[in-house]
Amino acid sequence: FDASGISTVGVTGGYLAGESARCLLETDVVTILFEAFKDSESEIERYMVAVGSFPNSGDILPYIAFVPETTETGLLSHTLSSLPLDVTLQNAIFVSVLAYTSSLYAFLTSEPLFVKSSD
Repeated sequence: FDASGISTVGVTGGYLAGESARCLLETDVVTILFEAFKDSESEIERYMVAVGSFPNSGDILPYIAFVPETTETGLLSHTLSSLPLDVTLQNAIFVSVLAYTSSLYAFLTSEPLFVKSSD
């Protein structure tokens, strides 16, 4: 895989930007945005996404396959809904994306995200 030029997973939706992390505003919907993975020798066969309590984990939402949509800016996107997020969660969550070819894989992980209740 050539991972050069690929940024980390971006997250949109109800969030507050912090200095080093984003805070989700009591939501169970997250849209991920990322640059397309590229491999000079073979095609990307599938993408998978997970949500976890640490980078590259799927302990909150296990890895599931998805077909990304292409945005007007050329980024790939996918919306996760009905996430089992506990609004009292004090620890960070992470969204991770895996891309597979026939013999290799590469991954990206978001910056830490925190869930904030409306209280």
